[in-house]
Amino acid sequence: MCPPGISYASGVQPEEFSRAGRPVISNISIGAYPDKTRIVLDVSGKFDFSYSINRSGTMVIVNLPQVNWQTTRYSRHNLGVVQGYFFDWGKGGVGHLGIPTATAVRIKAAFGLPPDGQHGYRIVLDLEALEELPVADDKTDMVSNEKAALTRDQFDEADVAGLLTKRDREVESRLPQGMLPLFDPDKLSSPAEEGIDEVAFAPRRGAACPAFPHVLWWENNTHEQTINYVNSRYKGDWKAYGAKWEKHLAKVVDVFVERKEAHIVKAGVTLKGGDFIDYIEKIEKRIAVIRCLSRHR
Repeated sequence: MCPPGISYASGVQPEEFSRAGRPVISNISIGAYPDKTRIVLDVSGKFDFSYSINRSGTMVIVNLPQVNWQTTRYSRHNLGVVQGYFFDWGKGGVGHLGIPTATAVRIKAAFGLPPDGQHGYRIVLDLEALEELPVADDKTDMVSNEKAALTRDQFDEADVAGLLTKRDREVESRLPQGMLPLFDPDKLSSPAEEGIDEVAFAPRRGAACPAFPHVLWWENNTHEQTINYVNSRYKGDWKAYGAKWEKHLAKVVDVFVERKEAHIVKAGVTLKGGDFIDYIEKIEKRIAVIRCLSRHR
């Protein structure tokens, strides 16, 4: 049986991997502190892992090549900077733990702990909120279990619930069970309809910003198209346009955490597993370009 809120895209249950001799993650704890948010994973044996942070600093991915997932913890948590977490299998059976955050973060510390007589092996990640958004490319580090010991802290947790719009529910009723619809934000309602305050400013054409990532079903894929669209539909309000895409990103992450699959209505495409993670990263990159364009006004 899968843990609540977790589904396995590969169709292989964690017990099957356990029989293959891999160590298992049996518990995840999250603690909020004045200077950090700490995440602790309890692991049944020795491990290696790596981590990366996307360009906007709002998604931490922990890669676990030799570890399996078997925790009964709920996947939706809103504590400290953490907004939730999801687990999925990538190529070659590598596990990926995704941790979306409410703000840009950096890894303040990442290390493994050996057994101490009271506890088994543990993976510890300390996340620190950033006052400014990162500008560097994705960063990745490899961490092994051969690290110094740390005293275990006590943790508290809280669940949060996701919401569906009326349009979501109407389309969802026509889709296969366990699948949610996603829409291109550029085809949705205006900022006035969403109740977003307008603070208008327009970027300079030809600003030195990276290109938008290519997604088949997105419209306004060039700087010129997007500038014209924002000037026409949003009256030059780049803050409201960016807020629309931020809202879309939050919904996509919610869908991934809750259902692990989504249907792109316009393209007739179903996203799951690694393709879904790739789509989340492309939305993050698009938001980064939108911010760049808004700064070069």
